[in-house]
Amino acid sequence: MRRFRTAAIATATIASAALVPLVTTTAAEANSAHHTPYVAGVSHHTKRVCAHTHAGAGACDATVWTDAAGTPVANATPAGYGPADLQSAYKLSSLAASNGAGRTVAIVDAYDDPTAAQDLATYRSTYGLPTVPSFRKVSQTGSTTALPAVDGGWAQEISLDLDMVSAACPNCSILLVEGNSASFADLSTAVRYAKAQPGVVAVSNSYGGGESPGETSYAASYKPAVSGQWITASSGDSGYGAQSPAVFNTVVAVGGTSLSRASSTARGWSESAWSGAGSGCSAYIAATFNTSSPCGSKRAESDVSAVADPNTGVAVYDSTAYQGSAGWLVFGGTSASAPFIGGVHALAGSASSSAASLYSGASVFDVRSGSNGRCRKTIAAVCTAGTGWDGPTGVGTPNGGGGLTGF
Repeated sequence: MRRFRTAAIATATIASAALVPLVTTTAAEANSAHHTPYVAGVSHHTKRVCAHTHAGAGACDATVWTDAAGTPVANATPAGYGPADLQSAYKLSSLAASNGAGRTVAIVDAYDDPTAAQDLATYRSTYGLPTVPSFRKVSQTGSTTALPAVDGGWAQEISLDLDMVSAACPNCSILLVEGNSASFADLSTAVRYAKAQPGVVAVSNSYGGGESPGETSYAASYKPAVSGQWITASSGDSGYGAQSPAVFNTVVAVGGTSLSRASSTARGWSESAWSGAGSGCSAYIAATFNTSSPCGSKRAESDVSAVADPNTGVAVYDSTAYQGSAGWLVFGGTSASAPFIGGVHALAGSASSSAASLYSGASVFDVRSGSNGRCRKTIAAVCTAGTGWDGPTGVGTPNGGGGLTGF
């Protein structure tokens, strides 16, 4: 008999919450409720999907649109940005139609999503994307049968990740590796398995935890295994402050933006730093590139970014009911941007194995406004967007019109 794990949820303003049992409401029941329509760019009720956790473990960085009572809002039809919107915003439409075949993006998350395959198929068919060339779900050691316990919150995270890879790189294959738990011991084991698989060009990690001296013991697991492979990680959803594994110097740390349509601009879109995007100077990890940042000899987070604001969120399909909700939901968080950037790297097909390539004339949209908190005046760029590199958005967001140089 499969095990179901009780999952925790926290609002954006509360660091932790009581454990909440997995609710077995059906998708049809969840979708029967009436809600105020989602409008991108308008402030909505949102909350973290996963509670902040203890040292030695990670929490998923997904943020979901909710009603006033804090229940995730599910719809019968998509709301939020879909693949065509994201490809338009980042000038990826032509590349997404022609590139990515033969390349695999791996997703590492904790616990099991029992409906991952069918939910991915629903997302792709709804938006007219091709059938995924190959989708495989395994445990942290590669088993297809001895899978972890089910967790409804992490299942939402997994659906978000799978859908964002699909939006960026429809022709890519996807490997989902599920850790036995959210401990870094299990998650790093899953990363080691994922990066060793043939054809994997990106390994996305949409989770993180506060820095601690012990984080260095897991750093080696997040080093690319082959030339051309990226390990991406979410920068966090709590504003200014670094987290691991994003701060590891072998990882591409992915920040977040608010993305809005702007018909008056040549691009047709505008972006600013999302207030929730993580950034900071590592307390323990040395800088091996971007050494001119205000962090000096310490690793600076982030490197690059994409949409993450849940108020300009993305459409996701998830039928594993959680908190009474299942169906089409709207998500944000750097859990959206990290897998998206993994997919963008797969589109580029470059030989880069480090974020260092982004600092040598990458084809990006420079994000020059917004902040994620207050930091010392001497390191203002670590928390405030401006020309060139900054903490919340890195060097900027992908510009496929420039050929994805640096990606």
